[in-house]
Amino acid sequence: MKKLKLEIVHIRDFPVVGIATKCISHNEKSDFYDNCDDLWEKIVTEGSLDKIQNKVNDNVVAAYLNYETDHSKPFDFVVGCQVSNIDTIPEGMQAFEMENGVYLKVRSSEKITECHS
Repeated sequence: MKKLKLEIVHIRDFPVVGIATKCISHNEKSDFYDNCDDLWEKIVTEGSLDKIQNKVNDNVVAAYLNYETDHSKPFDFVVGCQVSNIDTIPEGMQAFEMENGVYLKVRSSEKITECHS
């Protein structure tokens, strides 16, 4: 895998359409890695991102959202694309809101299929 570029960024709210899976990551019985791997495999094999309409760009958004309380409780792992509106949501996908705040932005020059393998 090529080197990743990490950057702390402040973003304004924007909508994302994509696929999510519920995860827990705080102990050795965690399903986090299996769930994330399954989600990436689904994205790649089904061409899910190609089905998203109203994309702002071709960037992939992957985020941990909707924590129940803190890192020890379930949260959603979301993979999708920023969209201009959520008027059309493909079957099996959901709309999410990336909230205004400070985030760690991770960039990779590799294609999703290369990151997944």
